[in-house]
Amino acid sequence: MSGGAWEYTAAFNDTDTNNYESKYGSSFASTTNSSTKYATKYSNNTTTSYGTKIYEVGKIGDGTKETYSESSSYSWNPNNDYTYFAYSSGPFFIRGGLFLDGSDAGVFSSLAYDGSSSSIDSFRVVLCP
Repeated sequence: MSGGAWEYTAAFNDTDTNNYESKYGSSFASTTNSSTKYATKYSNNTTTSYGTKIYEVGKIGDGTKETYSESSSYSWNPNNDYTYFAYSSGPFFIRGGLFLDGSDAGVFSSLAYDGSSSSIDSFRVVLCP
């Protein structure tokens, strides 16, 4: 399961210094929108996207606090998947990793992203009741 394509998630940051949310995620993401059952809003108004900041803005139950290391940009799992969190310049949250990322990619890998489309990005359909 290591690598393939980056997958978008329905998660966004409440601070967006570059207006990426209005450009790429206007249907669900906005600094004025709140979390819904379809999208999760995080509050990280800094430029820090890893380490102890995850414990300040992550939420128990969504896999962020459960899988991040407090002191580095790697998660707790044995493969040391690369992990960054949404922040003010990268308001969207993607996961999985690109096949070119090698050992940094994997099921616990994540990255802050601007939300633009690319040939290396994908998504996963999730059905909600």
